Amino acid sequence: MPDPAIVVDNLVKRFDTHTVLGGVSFTVEEGETVSVLGRSGTGKSVLLKTIIALLDPDEGSVRVLGQDLHRLDEEHRLEARKGIGYVFQGAALFDSLNVLENVGFALYQKHLPEDEIRKTVLDRLEAVGLEDAIDKFPSELSGGMQKRVGLARAIVESPRIILYDEPTTGLDPLTTDVINKIILRLRAKSHVTSIVVTHDIRSALAISDRLIMIDQGRIVANGTPSEIQASDNAWVQRFLGIRSVEAAALSSRPRIAIRRPPPAAPGT
Repeated sequence: MPDPAIVVDNLVKRFDTHTVLGGVSFTVEEGETVSVLGRSGTGKSVLLKTIIALLDPDEGSVRVLGQDLHRLDEEHRLEARKGIGYVFQGAALFDSLNVLENVGFALYQKHLPEDEIRKTVLDRLEAVGLEDAIDKFPSELSGGMQKRVGLARAIVESPRIILYDEPTTGLDPLTTDVINKIILRLRAKSHVTSIVVTHDIRSALAISDRLIMIDQGRIVANGTPSEIQASDNAWVQRFLGIRSVEAAALSSRPRIAIRRPPPAAPGT
């Protein structure tokens, strides 16, 4: 059998005396989508940044596509990261660049011809349903559109792995559904391997082959969506229950119609 796309082995990460990740181990197979869930401050984003070698572990190791990026110098890390797309929580677009320049940023660094860059960027924007926004600036886009531009940028070099940091945070249910469908479509079309850090249990259940649940820097559950939902682990059931109640409350929140006051009568 082929080696897993990602191997995390006894990963430990500390900041001063605080242990954020306390011996995390798991694998992600080629083409698999794994969601990592847990409360705020449990090390989910730190895990992603360690996988892509933006942070180095204090103990343990991570292998991505057969390489331990943490053993490479910065030049070779940059080269290895070309096979990994990263979708930032806040989109992280450059305000002074338009969508074409944001999505094609890595291609401009290679000094490719302008028409080739535009063609590639347009293809990636079509994949996220934003081809008409190619010449707009981030300030002209909604939050959901900015997230999709960030996703287009992450796939511009056709990576084999995509890491998503809270891709649906702050989005309304309809836009969240759009993002979920894009993630599913990328997996089906490109067989891309994905890790999705999220608080959104509904999204995680919809897009994932497997869920990993972290609490206080350690894995408390690892299984398919059906296995997680059937788990008798008290922490897991409490987390699922809280998130389900929050999601239901948000989706059922009544819309408030704002009525304009009638025009004032003449002479008043």
